[in-house]
Amino acid sequence: MSKLGRRTFVKAAAALPIAVSAGMEGCAESGGQAAGPLAPDLLHAVGEAALPRELGADGRERAIALFQQWLREHTPGAELLHGYGTGEIRRAPDDPTGRWNDDLAALESQARTQASVAFVDLDVAARQDAIRAAMADDRLNRLPDPAGARHVVVGLLAHFYGTPEAANLCYRAAIDPFACRPLADAPNQPAPQS
Repeated sequence: MSKLGRRTFVKAAAALPIAVSAGMEGCAESGGQAAGPLAPDLLHAVGEAALPRELGADGRERAIALFQQWLREHTPGAELLHGYGTGEIRRAPDDPTGRWNDDLAALESQARTQASVAFVDLDVAARQDAIRAAMADDRLNRLPDPAGARHVVVGLLAHFYGTPEAANLCYRAAIDPFACRPLADAPNQPAPQS
């Protein structure tokens, strides 16, 4: 058996008791589709307040969808890429979904207590104020790895600012990091972002 095959087998065997004990009722009810890990309405309201306005509604939806996809694919304990010239093996942190759902619930509770409305019903400025108040004790001097973020807003922003779209937006040019430009195009400035 190959090494990859053995790892796949061990992962599947480890998950089997959990799947059996959980039963299959949830799959039958949901048509086999897993529900989103974070409350989607609250996450979208946070994204509208925290992500750059320059993205527009479509860009925010795209950023939130990519964040949700990244979170679904996050594997706690997975080996991360090494830095160049180092042999240090780093591992992905624990799944942040639970604490981030707590953050979203706290924003909802704060809105209902202070404004007597749901967080999603606050205007964008009021949502931004609520987020600032919720994060008043956080002192950040840089954005962490998204999964290591202590608050869901920081996780969303850290994920977005690590994307090529964020670099293009920042420089207002088609920088497209992680993509290779043809060598003949190297002396030219990146094209303005359309």
